[in-house]
Amino acid sequence: LEIAAGAVGTTELADDAVTSAKIADDAVTLSKLSDGTSDGQVIQWDGVTSSWTLVDLGSVTVTENDGVIGNEVTGATNGTLTLSGGATTVDPLTLRVSDNGITSNELADDAVTPLKIDASIAGTGIARSAAGV
Repeated sequence: LEIAAGAVGTTELADDAVTSAKIADDAVTLSKLSDGTSDGQVIQWDGVTSSWTLVDLGSVTVTENDGVIGNEVTGATNGTLTLSGGATTVDPLTLRVSDNGITSNELADDAVTPLKIDASIAGTGIARSAAGV
């Protein structure tokens, strides 16, 4: 027994007849979804109505899902930052500047002024040479 392609439509199917188990993986494509009503809409689950609904992207609120602040950081990228912690509520992740992590690469030109230099290192002041260095 074979059903002709396109022979079964919504009028031939009982409500709730097509379940997730009966839909092949990757069978639902964008063209199978209804269009939104305006630009910028996304699909969001509504826990109050237990259904999917269209909402404007600007009204989407992202909340912390696992309750562990900081575990969104996946790794320090070079020696400048150090990531530590177990990514749990008891041992949350922390991100800090590594010891000796700030080098001339991280400092903007003219960022270090005489007032930023410890007087015990600089003495009573720093004077520029005639060459401006």
